[in-house]
Amino acid sequence: MAPARKRQRQPQQPTGRIGYHLHIHPATLVLGRVEDVIADIGLYSMWDGGTVAGPAGIARISQIISDNGVENFPTEWGNVSSPPALFRTNVTSVTFRVEVCGTQAMARWVIYTWG
Repeated sequence: MAPARKRQRQPQQPTGRIGYHLHIHPATLVLGRVEDVIADIGLYSMWDGGTVAGPAGIARISQIISDNGVENFPTEWGNVSSPPALFRTNVTSVTFRVEVCGTQAMARWVIYTWG
């Protein structure tokens, strides 16, 4: 009888609640240098395809670069303190982020500019 082989451990993907895979989709908009900006994101649709545990999703701003410097906002799963909308002056880029766990989702982002 041949000796038993050791199983190699497979690399794991990040998981969210109850072992579902966490999917993240970031989008960075490079604006140049816009004087006055309101950046806004909203989660407007989520569907789960019949999962038992229920879906989870969030849309947030994860980074903005402006006169205030580089501002990184919390992106840990379950942390909802990241802002959905911000006003800043002299903005050069904004990164929006949609995260879902056990579901699919759609979000919309808007950049209001003037000045």
